[in-house]
Amino acid sequence: ALLCEDPSLPMVQFAFALRYGSWADEDHQSGITHLLFELMARGTKSKSRSQFNDAFEAMGSSLDICVSTGVAFFRCACLKRYLQPTLELLLEMLREPALDEEEFRVLVDECQEELRSQRDEDEALVALFFRKYLYQGHRLGRASEGTVESLGALTLSDLKQLHQKRFHSSQHLWFFGGDFGSTCVLEFVERAARELPGTPFEIPIVEPHTNSVPKIILVDKPDRTQVQTRIGTPIVSGLHQDADLIWLGAVAFGGI
Repeated sequence: ALLCEDPSLPMVQFAFALRYGSWADEDHQSGITHLLFELMARGTKSKSRSQFNDAFEAMGSSLDICVSTGVAFFRCACLKRYLQPTLELLLEMLREPALDEEEFRVLVDECQEELRSQRDEDEALVALFFRKYLYQGHRLGRASEGTVESLGALTLSDLKQLHQKRFHSSQHLWFFGGDFGSTCVLEFVERAARELPGTPFEIPIVEPHTNSVPKIILVDKPDRTQVQTRIGTPIVSGLHQDADLIWLGAVAFGGI
């Protein structure tokens, strides 16, 4: 847990994250972590989706979801006086999500439709296919949201099994910022580690295969008024001693 106390405002922002994110998705289950996180936020075993959302709104608290390759997390913000009940609501969702069959079908349809709509978004398309070519079949080349086909092949049983597997305490990352008591927060973190299900696992690091020969891919869309361009190459690991210098140099030249 990373704690950053700041009593200047009676507010707390905190996040619960799992290591790896969509990196842990099996090749035939691309997008399953993203789908699980979205479905978990649609109610618990004792609260319907509307009741769960109303409980957050009644306190003025918020809940957001983000799933990337390296990490998947739930992010919350609340008033200091509502920190404990907001934490309890989050833990209820993590421990006993409803994972409702009807909500699952609706969510899959929504996610598939969103992926289809991205076909008209040039920026999203060029980013996706740039990563796919750059990493040549490696897990880093996949979209965290999966594909229309991979989502359609998933079942609710797959998500329930993933929930029982992914939330082991060895995968937990917590962040708290704002006005809170560190003792109370750390006690809650330890309690969550005891109560959440899962099995410990590590994902072996596999270096991606990269192309040594530059390649130019052109996609002509005459009806567009702008051109999306990506120029890049894989570099060193983020843990390398020169990673910060390379990042600074890329930003200085207008890249990321």
